[in-house]
Amino acid sequence: MMKKKRTLENVSKYALTKEGEVFYLIQKKLVLNDKLFQVLDDNFGQPYSVGDYLIWQNYQGVFEVYDKSGFFRGKREGYINYLNNYDQIYFFDKKKNTEAIFFEDGMDKYLDFEQNGYIFFDKYIIVKNKSELIASELNSTCSIWQYTLPKEYSWAPSSTSQETRPATIAQIVGVYKDTLWLVVICDDIMLLGLDLQTGRERYHITEPVKYPTTWSEEERKRKRPFGNGTQIDAQSGILFGGFNHYYGEVELEAAEPAYHLYDIQESTELHGLRMNQFGAWEGDNIYFWEGANNNRFGIFSRKEKAVIWSGQIEEAQNTMPAIRQLDFSDGKLYVLDHHFTLHIFEQEF
Repeated sequence: MMKKKRTLENVSKYALTKEGEVFYLIQKKLVLNDKLFQVLDDNFGQPYSVGDYLIWQNYQGVFEVYDKSGFFRGKREGYINYLNNYDQIYFFDKKKNTEAIFFEDGMDKYLDFEQNGYIFFDKYIIVKNKSELIASELNSTCSIWQYTLPKEYSWAPSSTSQETRPATIAQIVGVYKDTLWLVVICDDIMLLGLDLQTGRERYHITEPVKYPTTWSEEERKRKRPFGNGTQIDAQSGILFGGFNHYYGEVELEAAEPAYHLYDIQESTELHGLRMNQFGAWEGDNIYFWEGANNNRFGIFSRKEKAVIWSGQIEEAQNTMPAIRQLDFSDGKLYVLDHHFTLHIFEQEF
């Protein structure tokens, strides 16, 4: 299904533009699609691509913003935040933790907040702490709602323990039809759906419609597919995620969202890897790798509920981490290995 096209050595970091171009750091040079973009003073930092802008973050945390012609648009300090939005860039003052710079179309707009952990959805700003969310509208510093995980979601680390631990918000997944979806860690992995406008809890999902008939009660407790790789397919109205040998989907269009759990162990073991690290998804396919010292990566079909292809980086065998990063765009699969070699695969038709 995928065939290796070429490799690029000494690639410290890379990012993909929304058009599928590769923006990467190699030996003190920033390169865009094999053409020199900028010469740097050192080889430490991180490239980003957001909308029509290319961004270089140096080791001091300073961001240099360019357009794709190489025109310098200015410097920003702090840290960057963007999510599901290719047209806006947000920076925050890491010293004050109060000032947010909203950068769009070459203009700066300043917003003042008292906390960090910002996530942006449409016109809303969500401040995320371990067990709390605070929502504000983009053009206002006043919060419109606050949500705190209730005490009943607290959990004990073992059946004999008298200690209780508070539930924590592991991931803000995204918004679907004015419902904000969260992955919460408690004694189990839980999905919560909040009303985006009010913060009221709409949905609380822990159990699938049914389990495989061969599973014991203990297996049911240990097998949950949702984690940091959970995604929303807005076109089909499906929330989905995979972990280890398990895959789950939630039908968001249903009056009461229906959670379906699938045991995919037969196909993951056949291909010699677990579905632990999420890289990218497009259409029905999820592109993933296991992590740690496993040098294999694969493609999971949401339609077939199985791993349909896998490959490996032979040069990275028995290294840690064997694979550093994985992405997919415009029919190409990008895998950065332990030795900082970027392997580029193309689809075979």
